[in-house]
Amino acid sequence: MKTYIGLAGSEIHSDGWLGCLYWSKSQVDNGVDVVKIHVARPNVKTMRVVAEVTRSGVKLIQDGRQVPLRAIRGHHG
Repeated sequence: MKTYIGLAGSEIHSDGWLGCLYWSKSQVDNGVDVVKIHVARPNVKTMRVVAEVTRSGVKLIQDGRQVPLRAIRGHHG
């Protein structure tokens, strides 16, 4: 099962696609410039960027770069 992870500055949110998208849009409405949404799969040590949310809208990213899951440790405030 996939987990979607939104990263915005020091904030992090994991949920399903719609929950993560809704959270990302609310972060942008509260002044965050860009929220990157990643997808993570069980037993895989990387996550992949799948979308960016900005005031302009949602940009889906195909073949987004792989990011180590450990990278999100720095996002916990």
